[in-house]
Amino acid sequence: MARYPIVIFLNGDFVNDIFFIRIPFRCRADHAYFTIIVVKHYNRFGRTGKEGSKLTANIDETLLQKRFRAIGLDAYRIERREGLFAATLYDVWTDAAGSDSQRYIYKLPSPERNGEFDVVGKLGAELAPWLPEGIVRFESSPKAIAMRYAGEPILPPDRAGTVPAAERLAAYELVSERLAELHLRTAAAAARWASEGKAAPYAFSREWADALLKEAEGVLDRGVWASLSRIAYDFYAGYSASAMRGPAVFTHGDPHWGNALRLGDRVTLIDWEWTNVAAPMRDIAILVQDEPDDEVLSHVAASHATRLLANGLSGEYDDVMADFDLMMVDNSIMTLAWDVALFRRGDIGPERLREASERRLARIEAFWNRTRR
Repeated sequence: MARYPIVIFLNGDFVNDIFFIRIPFRCRADHAYFTIIVVKHYNRFGRTGKEGSKLTANIDETLLQKRFRAIGLDAYRIERREGLFAATLYDVWTDAAGSDSQRYIYKLPSPERNGEFDVVGKLGAELAPWLPEGIVRFESSPKAIAMRYAGEPILPPDRAGTVPAAERLAAYELVSERLAELHLRTAAAAARWASEGKAAPYAFSREWADALLKEAEGVLDRGVWASLSRIAYDFYAGYSASAMRGPAVFTHGDPHWGNALRLGDRVTLIDWEWTNVAAPMRDIAILVQDEPDDEVLSHVAASHATRLLANGLSGEYDDVMADFDLMMVDNSIMTLAWDVALFRRGDIGPERLREASERRLARIEAFWNRTRR
């Protein structure tokens, strides 16, 4: 008699229980049956939120509870966030003495990616107006960051381009306003932060281009790959800090729609892993990477440059926009390298990669030509 166990785990707010279901069947070689073991697992936090309690895998819940208890919070519900994140994220519902329940995000960065952890440690006070509220670092292993829930993306990252243009422009305006505040209020301190080791100057590196050309060979259309190779060779030969014509500020470095959140009237920027002292238009070049309409893209860039200069940024409009053109070439190459990485991982299919590569190459060529005028 052969036995083939199947184990089913159920999560929920019920008492631990295990029971067995035996299902016989016949096969040519032998009489056999499946034993199905159903395991009901009790949620040991013992509390039920409006959507029901959940217990998650791949996390030391006791450590998480201890960490939150150390900052005066009782974590009673945890849910792991699913998605294409560079870190492991959990929603945590907490109680504090004398206050209502609060929702936090608990973030476990990858071991090799501690950029945000370091930025919060070095410049947390200075960047407080733009960071998520209540942000706390846990420095012992595993390193982690906790922060107040800051809402959801202003536009849905996976379909922002399908939103009507007027709504996209309104959303860009909200993010541009927050980025302009960051750029203007850090302009005077940016160089000092770099000299003190609190912020890194922009690298002007062709690292992403090299990675793209290596990983995309045989994946992208030959013509697309050849054009990218030619542009990268010429562009990065002259791409350096001395090529920038406008002033440098402290930049967020990754303000795409997934990192621009809104809760009520507050707009919060998250994921401060790629910060640098750089041209302010670097952030706009990243913000508009997936914008399908060239006129909307141009309007957003021009509006941000005008806002900065009207509110005290030194420099000339043409110089600030020339920096934008350079940053668009660089960051479009970087974003296409990320598209190829997603394809290699199986997260996007060949048709989506083909569309992205053709669209991004068209932008790269257009802005590359503008930089040579």
